[in-house]
Amino acid sequence: MYDEIKDESCTAEANRTREFDHAMQILERTCDCGNDEMAMADGTLGDTCRECHEIEEQGRPRRKPKS
Repeated sequence: MYDEIKDESCTAEANRTREFDHAMQILERTCDCGNDEMAMADGTLGDTCRECHEIEEQGRPRRKPKS
């Protein structure tokens, strides 16, 4: 039984799924500008990075994505 479960968790499809899920988690924590520092001053996860958030509060347009 253990060997069957172990074999299923090590398949190429299982590895691809784990890698895809990990990549999606990284993208969720990355601002449109490419900055991955999404934590706000109060410790919550923001929709944008601190720099873009501060720029928006000042009424200026957000930074362009990094090329």
